[in-house]
Amino acid sequence: MIPDVLERMELREALPGISEQQAVLTVRKAMGAELRGYSAFPPSQEAREIDSSVAAEARCGRCGAVGLAFAGFTLWADFTRDDGWASYRAFAVCPVCHDIQEF
Repeated sequence: MIPDVLERMELREALPGISEQQAVLTVRKAMGAELRGYSAFPPSQEAREIDSSVAAEARCGRCGAVGLAFAGFTLWADFTRDDGWASYRAFAVCPVCHDIQEF
């Protein structure tokens, strides 16, 4: 018997998440040269906390799983200053289907 949609969603929500490190590797592999020069870190601890909580509450657009992993990438213009970043890209990675969503 094929489980109904609610049963499938409950099964997906019960699955364990993936680590931030696994999410970073997934995004790096998928995005390739687009992230050349970016460090695999958000520009601040505050950015990490906010964006990881947003990803944790998000639902995958492809499979519907809840609780996506966060991966942040920063392009630094000046490494000597805390506010020396030039560009920041945040991604959410689905632990089930590994779909990547930039936000």
